Amino acid sequence: KSGRQESALPDVKDVLLKQQNHKERIKRIAEMCNGVLKIGFAADILYNNQIMMTKSRMQAYRIVYGLVLGMVEQGIFQKFAPGEFRLVGTQPKLPVN
Repeated sequence: KSGRQESALPDVKDVLLKQQNHKERIKRIAEMCNGVLKIGFAADILYNNQIMMTKSRMQAYRIVYGLVLGMVEQGIFQKFAPGEFRLVGTQPKLPVN
């Protein structure tokens, strides 16, 4: 069972099922992770919790990536690294010197 991500966010399935659609679920995952969304992590959560009913994890990854790219065009997310996006309006936590 290595590689399963649902243990990182314990009651995530109930929270995500209350969202209206996958876009809202993806946004919610980012909010739970301080505004940062990693495509692989989000796909794992949706796929492993059987929220996204696809035949493979790779297909879930493609769907999440496509939805997030659309959300980038809408100004909801902004890309800052390969496979990583930040919710617009959230600031990364900087270390205090």
